[in-house]
Amino acid sequence: MITSSIMRSLDPDEVIMIRMKRIRAVRVKGKREIESLTRGVVLINWVQESPEKVQSAPLHWRIGLWNKPPIDIEIDAADGHLRGLQIVLQDEAITAKIPAPISHQVLSGLPDFDVTKWPLTDRYLDEIADVTVAWTSSDDLLVLFTPQSPGIAMECEVHPSASLLFDEGKRLVGLRLPSITAEEKAVLRKAVE
Repeated sequence: MITSSIMRSLDPDEVIMIRMKRIRAVRVKGKREIESLTRGVVLINWVQESPEKVQSAPLHWRIGLWNKPPIDIEIDAADGHLRGLQIVLQDEAITAKIPAPISHQVLSGLPDFDVTKWPLTDRYLDEIADVTVAWTSSDDLLVLFTPQSPGIAMECEVHPSASLLFDEGKRLVGLRLPSITAEEKAVLRKAVE
């Protein structure tokens, strides 16, 4: 079993490695769960509910400042499709309101990522960058992980509960979690207890 990781620091001019290869026009079954793990820690987990048995251990692209668990994007090692994502809020309040991303193409389906340049000896690829978590004006949860405000060119709606945001170079620059319920908001507030 390979468990090592490679860590890179992102500066505003550096390219984020994870890129979308294509979006499969398939209907995705998935599930979002938001739960309080302990006082001051909330986990947001989205997983693809797959009818086929998963044969290979997934790849993980992780990004954050590493003062708490990073954003974790789980990718199938065989074909690069999205298998899940995890966001941990720890001792932080989501207070910022930013405008919802506009003027971009929205496609529905399952994104495949290019894993051809992934290091063969590493299941984890770790990047250091600031992550911004904010509410949009339409009360969606927006998670951006670029050193500067990204230009969002495309949104892939994987499921009604999760979308991935890409720039013009097809680099993954953020996530949008739409339709956060009142119950989920109550759990999210526990990240600052």
